[in-house]
Amino acid sequence: MANLGDEPLDVLVRRILSEELGIISSGDVNRFTHPSINLGVGGAAPGGALLTAEDGEFLSNLTVLGNLSIGAQNLKPTQALAMGSGAGDYSTASTIFVVVDGTNLAVTITPPAGILVRVIATGLLSSATGAAQVQLSLFRDGVSQHAMFGTPAALGVYIPASVTLLDAFTGDGSAHTWDLRFKTGNASDAAIVQNSAVADSPRILVVTS
Repeated sequence: MANLGDEPLDVLVRRILSEELGIISSGDVNRFTHPSINLGVGGAAPGGALLTAEDGEFLSNLTVLGNLSIGAQNLKPTQALAMGSGAGDYSTASTIFVVVDGTNLAVTITPPAGILVRVIATGLLSSATGAAQVQLSLFRDGVSQHAMFGTPAALGVYIPASVTLLDAFTGDGSAHTWDLRFKTGNASDAAIVQNSAVADSPRILVVTS
């Protein structure tokens, strides 16, 4: 069992990985070739590592080829990308926000507590005749986090050239879902999100670190 003593966390972790668990560094002191590492909580892991979730800031900076976790919490950076179908423009006459594409344009992840989550969404927004104000918004768990709006100058004109929506928060160990929603200011003039091909379809990118 590891003797914790007064060692700094980074020194302790490296010693546990190399001496107690037999995991050998591949040159970089922060890179280990073991496919999956679980340091445990309260001495649950081999080597008796007494680590807590608060140590995640250091542990998330370790480069591991497989999974790095504290107990059940996976700390290895992850990313998820959702994109439109490319099968034709999305359109709605709704004057309240509705989901653009619940099948293809939604991302659900469960970020560990303390892990930073960054979200970027993009899309091209217009309206059927260019007469109404239209809006596109990034929602998290049913709540709008960032919206952009405008009135196209004419049919087929997108405002702006590309809409970029952002969100960032600290993980809490619970599942969270992001999706894109849109609406029009006039039910007789539908809001449109371009989706005529995969290359110009809307996207949502979620990254944890």
